[in-house]
Amino acid sequence: MAEHINLKRQFEHVEADIENDPEKIRNTFNFRLNKQLSWEELLENDRIVILAEAGTGKTDEFKAITKLLQEEDKLAFFCRIEILEDLGIKGSLDIETQDKFNEWMSGNEEAYFFLDSVDEARLKSQKSFELALKTFATAIKKKEHQAKVFVSCRVSNWRATADLELFSKLLPSFKKRFGLPSV
Repeated sequence: MAEHINLKRQFEHVEADIENDPEKIRNTFNFRLNKQLSWEELLENDRIVILAEAGTGKTDEFKAITKLLQEEDKLAFFCRIEILEDLGIKGSLDIETQDKFNEWMSGNEEAYFFLDSVDEARLKSQKSFELALKTFATAIKKKEHQAKVFVSCRVSNWRATADLELFSKLLPSFKKRFGLPSV
């Protein structure tokens, strides 16, 4: 596997409202209308959706940040959404991280989950993302307040209102519940 080059990517914050159709999101990105955020800033949040076009490196970024967090002795898991529905959370994790997942489920540590990619799941069926997210949410239900969840998708495949409502319903932000700010 090729070595990952840290590009020190910056991310744009897009407000979660009904106005965010894919075209508006693209314009926000293209014209740099929002404050740029680093991975360090994103990792402070408990629920994040990363939207970018095909070929921009979403999967590589998720794998690299997972590895970086693991090297810092943090619990971090990379999971492909398209196999989550069929194999469950443990089956969709790398073999070497399955024991760490069990450890997290029985402990009190915080964990990072990088769920990649909504658009790949939708190649299987339109319901695959919903079913996979339900599978994931059910698996971590007792520990959801200790899970930081990141989801990736192409801008053109993200249904701004429906997907965000589903994500928020199945994996509510504990920061919002306790009145803390959330990106």
